[in-house]
Amino acid sequence: MATFRARMMDGVTGGERIHDFDAEDELMRSTPVRVIRKFMEYLGEDLIPGSYDDYELNAAFKNDEAHVVTGLGSLMLKSGATIPFLIMISPKALEAA
Repeated sequence: MATFRARMMDGVTGGERIHDFDAEDELMRSTPVRVIRKFMEYLGEDLIPGSYDDYELNAAFKNDEAHVVTGLGSLMLKSGATIPFLIMISPKALEAA
């Protein structure tokens, strides 16, 4: 297992959250969509308790050299509202280097 760091920015309020999560060592060898899906599964309902329903991913990129996955999309709320987001995921060990 390895620890990864996700930085998520909210396009409505400009807020930013940092989450550390554990996943298999080979996670960054997966497609960018699968990396983001793993993080979203980790967060689940904790993202916006009582309000979060799903997410829509509009674009996902992986920079193999920098070991960073970037995604753009929208969080779907139970009320029908959407919140645009940007997410960057990388191995946490890179942050300490």
